[in-house]
Amino acid sequence: MEKIERSISSEYFSELVGKEVLKFIQKKAPTKVWWRIVKAMDHAEKAMLLNDVDDEMGAIRLIAAEEELVVSIFEWLKLNESKMPEHSDLVRSYKNHQVKLMFYPVLSVMHEIIRPMIQEGVSFEGLEHYQMTIVPKIDSNSITFHLHDQDGKEIIPLNPLATVISLDDKTSDEVSDSLFQELVNRIKHSHNFNLKTFVTRRSDFRNKLLYSEDGGFMTGGDTVTQLLENGFHSTFRELLWTIAILLGNDPISPNLGLVSQFISVYRRVLLETKAMRGRGDSASTITN
Repeated sequence: MEKIERSISSEYFSELVGKEVLKFIQKKAPTKVWWRIVKAMDHAEKAMLLNDVDDEMGAIRLIAAEEELVVSIFEWLKLNESKMPEHSDLVRSYKNHQVKLMFYPVLSVMHEIIRPMIQEGVSFEGLEHYQMTIVPKIDSNSITFHLHDQDGKEIIPLNPLATVISLDDKTSDEVSDSLFQELVNRIKHSHNFNLKTFVTRRSDFRNKLLYSEDGGFMTGGDTVTQLLENGFHSTFRELLWTIAILLGNDPISPNLGLVSQFISVYRRVLLETKAMRGRGDSASTITN
């Protein structure tokens, strides 16, 4: 079979996160992580070519790009098992569409809590008038967030993976429960679905575009451009930033920090919706 080579443009992902961040990812990512990201670029590029030509196939390409970025994170976790919270049951599920497609909704809940701090700055109790800004800084080996004072002077660097979402005087388990409930409430408000229905419909959307059922088949209503503007831009951006931060930092402990909190909520979503079986069951995943 003749080998066909072609170039894959990184322009779109560069526009989302900046050339410096994407170059950092390329430099730091192991081969098996980077090629997942390259395939996500390929899917996104081909999807945009399908705008107003075959928007349904374009939608399928965008979904595949999201899944490839999630799998690149799974691959990183597998390569750094000793540094990260216990996650083997999750990453073994990389072929399960429900598992892959629920990664970003959980991530988005945490991002919504953290984003105001990054965009608007922070202040401490008793010093509310003294607003400090947070500025990402990229060097050859890490991505850190730096606190700057009101004059723009750098105060202290922060490892983003060492930070923790806290809610008043709640315990870590209570915080995880609050994050889970926030996701459930958001889905109910936005889609009027319970969590199980949302998981099923999100993972089955691709199949319904591809295949007919006894009563007919579903057609997509949005163009690729609309799908990007209404969600996939932010999905890809936040997943790429997640990859960059993971590549450039280590948690202070496998059981502390944002990664641990994320995995706690993510696992609960998958178990409660039966997208993944408990560890004591004969099989840990449900193929979909």
